[in-house]
Amino acid sequence: MYSNDRGRTFQEFEGNPVVKHKGRDPRLFWYAPGKHWVMAVYDEVEKEKCIAFYTSPDLKTWTFQSRIAGFYECPDIFELPLEEWHGHPAHESARTYGQDGRATRRWVLTAANSDYMVGQFDGKKFTPETPKLKGHLGKGFYAAQTFSGEPKGRVVQIGWLQVATPGMPFNQAMSLPLELKLRGTQLTWTPVEELKSLRDGKATSGELLEVRAELDADVTLSVRGATIRYDAAKQELNVNGHVAPAPLVDGKQRLIIYVDRNVLEVFASDGLTYVPLAFTPKPEDQSISITSGKAQALEVYKLKSCWSRE
Repeated sequence: MYSNDRGRTFQEFEGNPVVKHKGRDPRLFWYAPGKHWVMAVYDEVEKEKCIAFYTSPDLKTWTFQSRIAGFYECPDIFELPLEEWHGHPAHESARTYGQDGRATRRWVLTAANSDYMVGQFDGKKFTPETPKLKGHLGKGFYAAQTFSGEPKGRVVQIGWLQVATPGMPFNQAMSLPLELKLRGTQLTWTPVEELKSLRDGKATSGELLEVRAELDADVTLSVRGATIRYDAAKQELNVNGHVAPAPLVDGKQRLIIYVDRNVLEVFASDGLTYVPLAFTPKPEDQSISITSGKAQALEVYKLKSCWSRE
């Protein structure tokens, strides 16, 4: 389909289908070095699940270029600066630079379950430099996609959250907008800065909450009835019984917790650990407390709705 009025109306293209394949979920983007469009699309070849790459000068005529096996549904591919890694996530300002002073960059290939590979992409073929690495460490986060042409040059991702939404005029939910970075060969996920605009002052309780804690020892938090426990010796995060690795960074653990009416999104290890989980708190339970241990710092913000009621 195509549009001549900036997406207000669409017409069927007479040359359909532009690509014949057994898969679905095309991801299109402009590859500037080659001055062509790229389509990454899920495909199946001889019962093997893969991502296929096609190129086009005009979005109408497509040429098959390559494929890579081992990915299922909803492909995405994006480029990130390669930040330094010294056995743990680096500081925000750390970057690896080439001889020309420009930040070294790598491409990330991912699919529906958010597992990914890091490597090189020449506009036609993805060449992995890592095995497949684990993406998110929670449950129900699926089919995430990134925005193209983000105004600030960031890579921002939103995923589908497979959570129950009883009483709502919609089914299930979307994740927070997440800024992605690449530290060593590890992706990190952190909430975008713009979410701070939803803060409605500091609080000790509330329905929609952002909680930030800094600690260096064992701590257990209760957030609207959800139990969030950090084990410093094991360097593990336990969210309502769901356990995920979460290494200390420079001897500290910084937690970011968002709680909504049907979901928890927990970030640890400066974004290296992202744990989204379905969670429906009791309406009357709006408390936050430290039930064991001691945090070096704890901030709680009550949040406004992101939906305009005007």
